[in-house]
Amino acid sequence: MIPSTTRARELTDWYPADAFPVHPGVYELLNSSTGVAFYSRWIIRNFAYWKISGWSRGHSTVDDAEADHKFGVVQEKWQWRGLKEQAC
Repeated sequence: MIPSTTRARELTDWYPADAFPVHPGVYELLNSSTGVAFYSRWIIRNFAYWKISGWSRGHSTVDDAEADHKFGVVQEKWQWRGLKEQAC
């Protein structure tokens, strides 16, 4: 999860929209059309024979994104970034 006190230097560079996070958690996404950044949870669920992953809805705060466990509401592909080091 990205703590709300995180500074930009503690974040990775922006990843391209066609790459996806390896770890579940909250990431910052960038709407390239508007320049607006928002937070979304990357969710990974393992089922008996398959793995499903997807973004939750976009949120203006880290806490709201952390609380959202619903799949696939963010349909667009946006650039994203996360913490350089995993949070404790």
